[in-house]
Amino acid sequence: MSVKNVIKSILLLLIICNSSFYQAQAQSSYQEAIQQGDDAFKKGEFKKAMQKYFAAEAFEPSKRSIVQSKITRVFDKVDGLREQALQAEKRARDSEADAIKNLERALKVSYGTYFYENRFAPAYNSINFPTNGYLGKCYFMDKYGDFVPKLKLWEAIIKSFGNVNGNDFFIADYAIVKKENELVYLLDTLGNTFFYYNNEPNSENKQLAEVLILKGNENIEAFNNQIDANKALKALFLTPNGFENININLSERIETLTDLTDFISLNINLGALPESFTKLKNLRKIDIYASDLSHLPTGFDALENIMVLSLTENKFQTFPEDLYRLNKLEALDISYNQIEHINWSNLDLPNLHELNLSFNRLNTIAPEIGKLTTLRSLDLSNNRFEKLPQSIQKLTKLKAFYNNFHNFEQIPQSLFALSNLETLGLSRGKIQAIPNEISKLKNLKNLNLSMNTIEKISPNIQTLKSLIALNLAFNKIEKLPNEIGKLESLRILELDGNKLTTIPKGLSQLKNLKVLSLTDNPIPYEEQEKIRKMLPNTEIKF
Repeated sequence: MSVKNVIKSILLLLIICNSSFYQAQAQSSYQEAIQQGDDAFKKGEFKKAMQKYFAAEAFEPSKRSIVQSKITRVFDKVDGLREQALQAEKRARDSEADAIKNLERALKVSYGTYFYENRFAPAYNSINFPTNGYLGKCYFMDKYGDFVPKLKLWEAIIKSFGNVNGNDFFIADYAIVKKENELVYLLDTLGNTFFYYNNEPNSENKQLAEVLILKGNENIEAFNNQIDANKALKALFLTPNGFENININLSERIETLTDLTDFISLNINLGALPESFTKLKNLRKIDIYASDLSHLPTGFDALENIMVLSLTENKFQTFPEDLYRLNKLEALDISYNQIEHINWSNLDLPNLHELNLSFNRLNTIAPEIGKLTTLRSLDLSNNRFEKLPQSIQKLTKLKAFYNNFHNFEQIPQSLFALSNLETLGLSRGKIQAIPNEISKLKNLKNLNLSMNTIEKISPNIQTLKSLIALNLAFNKIEKLPNEIGKLESLRILELDGNKLTTIPKGLSQLKNLKVLSLTDNPIPYEEQEKIRKMLPNTEIKF
């Protein structure tokens, strides 16, 4: 088999679906999950290491910065393996067998782990990657392995996560890319580009950088000097050295950066934003992560062009009033705070597509949530409410809904009205069965019901013809319905930690199944051998 065909097969195999990506496996504490992640990392099992680290964060969200440092270490290792893959690719013509071996190892651990929050993975489309006819170009693919046109074609993808300028941190949702003329840009997940630097020696191109990355140990005078020297700035990043929170005071001089569109603060002890911040009228994206913010400056709603706002892991106890009036807002993430109440009647944002309220202290979800009819993605995970309002069924444009760490004993009936839903995540709860009504969600591609108490699965599950990934790990399933074999699009089936002793013969019909995970089930060795023969082209884990 040629390198070209092998790589094509690998790309189909290595699609990692986001909702199963974060699930824990058989650990009972933060420390245990961290230890399991470290052990997996040492063995080169990088996907498993990532799963364990995210599981650790779920146990103790306050230690998220420690977890991210470990995830960054995984990314560094993966990036090294990607470089090995590129070198192997160059040697492919001379030593095809060795190239295949190296490429397979590197690709298995690298695909699906980039751009972090938005989960875009880069594909190096060189001579052996004839995808879409873009010979010799680099591009990005989504979690289903499809080319993403808005992220364009590039000569090279240099980085697609942190480690920019030697700092050891995340820049989530940005990549560093290069054009043919040696100009290097920062690319965000919306497709916007910012000139970073010219990689060509002795270039006559005097274009001013539009990106500035400031380390957290710089004093206020140095901060002011950097701002004075970079009036053309469009993207400003404040970053620490390592993952310890660093104090920095934003100067009033920041108001002179009138072209600024992106402001990112990561693990910086801001304490408060100056009121001058509200004069940056061109801001489109604000990401202030773990920066000790508890309130926004007066007049924040004057930043009327904001489209993306993330205030995750701060100290907000109340939902900021100014946010109710940001009418151009498309994505809002205020997860990992301490918010107990939202004035839902005022939350009427006409362009909101993504809303993440996970890991707060919300006691109720009011019926007024039904007004947010433009929502495409909603995450309510790990709050304190006991039920969903019926009005949730009015969110007919929803494609993704998450409420992991919940108290539901059954899948809420209102969710079955969301016929456009593609991803449903209801892990870590008390759900006892998959009911007949599951047939109403005909567009589902990704269903995660892991870590519940499911015993029964309706045969109606066979109607989910678009389902790509099904995660039923760590439930109480003793027997699978034969009808699962009719899920013709299924690629990933996770059944770890159940009570299965065999699987039905109908699963032999799953011609597209790439991964079947059956660890921690009491399946006899003889039965394991039968399953392997039943699915000869599937990677099976016992």
